Amino acid sequence: GATRCTMTLRHPGLTNEHLAFKVKTTQPRRYLVRPNQGIVAPGSSETVSILLVDKDRQVLWSTYDSLGQSALDHSKDKFLVQ
Repeated sequence: GATRCTMTLRHPGLTNEHLAFKVKTTQPRRYLVRPNQGIVAPGSSETVSILLVDKDRQVLWSTYDSLGQSALDHSKDKFLVQ
């Protein structure tokens, strides 16, 4: 399965001001977030990539194999975009 996901932050361009962003996670050693901060110009977008570290990917897969979907549903991992 894929261990990377992406999100796109879009500035709708309703103002001429640039928007700053920062992405935080409750598990910074488990996930690599690139870029984890930046600036989005009016009318443009920035794609943020979140990568699960290989060591933790193996742990999550083995937990999923033994417990099924409920193992993922009860995950405490969170992300915050400021």
